[in-house]
Amino acid sequence: MGNCCTKPISPKQNLKPVDPVDVKTSNQTTAAEKQENQQEIANDAAKYPIYYESQVKDVAMLDRKIPPLRELPTREWLKKVLEVLKELFKNSIDSAILRRISDLEDHIEGRITKDADSLMNHVGEMFGTAVLTSKDSKDDSNDMEHAKNFEELKQLLVGLPQPETIDELSNDFAFARLRIAGYVPFSLRKVSAAQWEKLNLKDYSGVCGKLKEDTNAAYTEDRLYAADYSIFEGLEPGEGKTILYPTALFQIPKDEELARRAGVTVLCIQLQTGNVESTFGPNDETWSWNYAKLMFNMAESNYHEGVAHLADTHLVVEALCLSMHHSLAETHPVYVLLKEHFFGTVFINWAANAFLVTPGGPVDELLTPTVADVNKLVSKSVLSSLASDLSFPAKMKEYGLDEESFKCTNYPYREDAKLIWEATLTWVTKYVNVQYKDDAAIGTDRQLQSFRDAMIDLGKIEWVRKEWPRGGGTKEFLSKLLASFIFIASTQHAAVNFPQKSMMAPTNVVPLGNYAKFTKPGDCTEEQTMLALPPIPRANLAKQTLYLLGGVHYTTLGDYEEGTFAGETLDLKNEFQTRLGAIEELITSRNIERVDLWKGHNTEVCDELAPHWAYTTLLPTLVPQSINI
Repeated sequence: MGNCCTKPISPKQNLKPVDPVDVKTSNQTTAAEKQENQQEIANDAAKYPIYYESQVKDVAMLDRKIPPLRELPTREWLKKVLEVLKELFKNSIDSAILRRISDLEDHIEGRITKDADSLMNHVGEMFGTAVLTSKDSKDDSNDMEHAKNFEELKQLLVGLPQPETIDELSNDFAFARLRIAGYVPFSLRKVSAAQWEKLNLKDYSGVCGKLKEDTNAAYTEDRLYAADYSIFEGLEPGEGKTILYPTALFQIPKDEELARRAGVTVLCIQLQTGNVESTFGPNDETWSWNYAKLMFNMAESNYHEGVAHLADTHLVVEALCLSMHHSLAETHPVYVLLKEHFFGTVFINWAANAFLVTPGGPVDELLTPTVADVNKLVSKSVLSSLASDLSFPAKMKEYGLDEESFKCTNYPYREDAKLIWEATLTWVTKYVNVQYKDDAAIGTDRQLQSFRDAMIDLGKIEWVRKEWPRGGGTKEFLSKLLASFIFIASTQHAAVNFPQKSMMAPTNVVPLGNYAKFTKPGDCTEEQTMLALPPIPRANLAKQTLYLLGGVHYTTLGDYEEGTFAGETLDLKNEFQTRLGAIEELITSRNIERVDLWKGHNTEVCDELAPHWAYTTLLPTLVPQSINI
């Protein structure tokens, strides 16, 4: 297995340097190189990493053409990206696209240049092939042309590969399933008394009597949950777009059989912009209800890209990655454990900053808020995440989605993620126990203490400040800390990244932008709904971008490079791999059960749902070691 990227040069930002007596690295640098590195670090310090709240204004794009840490991709990674591009455009008849892909293939097969500027231009071309093609090929006069009807929009996207998914727009069970096995499968929160009063459904004249009755019952019986995206209130919309901040209500069905099959069901959606709000329900006219679901998916997809994906996986992991490279020698046992879980992270974050999150770039074009406001939201979110316990059980408890709080009997994300978390924590705990005989050994490891300081001062990981006293620490906390970041880099990132292709790429179901003013129930038509959805060129741009980002699988969890571990730690690594294999079998078995629950009910809806009820996102063989796309 090849490394995704070369080891980056470690930044030092006003931190006390590690005593050179304690650090023995295999890659010694000359005095001239050190001086050059320090100058580069000084140039980058004001802008990088991008998550520092005080530097939000500089989030846009580094002027440099190469990653600040010189973390460059390997031939194997480039081939994986090229494979997805070839799949994406296999049916294309555009000679310019096909020629570009052919040239990229010749370049990759011929050599990988050591010239960083040239290589980064090459990487830029690869991303550009996917995310810029629709912009390059469109007629500017038709930039804002919308599909006339829903079927036309679907047909316009037919030229691109279609993920194997059900139409979550037309099927309310499938729409609800996205909240427990979708692209943000942890968005639900129990409705509080204050939120219930704010929703004011019991007195809202637009809600039918049956819906009022069902919603009131779910609330009084503690079965009512909401996905609330009021986080977007007050953000600046992009040109020609309108910010909506919806709240959708879901219930755990009272019928135990239905609850076991569906997990949750949708009750209603409240859309709001400014002082205008309306509540939509399944009994509304078809296009009113479709419009509400589309706008809810739009808001959730924007939250996904900025917070659940970029902030809470990419940038959270970057914080520990930079801290590790700053303070630990390559031979340090913590470095040895973590290094393959950080391959590619700094590079892909730089690439996203270079080719996606730029003024006028794809994110700016596609998402509803301006890229400047998205970046502010990202910065705030990542610092908030780094201040709390990042372990999987703690996050689920924080969300109120742990097994004790959220009595959902069919929650695929929680069920599968828990298996991998427990296996990861066991592996890391046993590894730490081999390296440190007791807690006192944590306090006397000078490099590890330097790592602790770097996580606080450089990485801004306040969780560490709260739990790890200077000069102290415990094996238990170190194990949980390392396991948490490994889990986020592998499993959590997989949970939010790969649904971009399988669930979000059909932009007729999950639009990234809203292009129309607010429409109330009863006033919606198919034509009006089409005007709210992205124009045709942007719908294609979204699908190509999401297909690429969700299509690159590089490395596999637990598959460490040969020679990384030896002796007892090698045995523990093999034990981890064996356990992951057993988890793969268990999830496969669970998916058969999840599908079978929908069979045998002799209804058209059940027959349609059954084949799509498996949750394969967290099969361990589909979970990479690191964030590298």
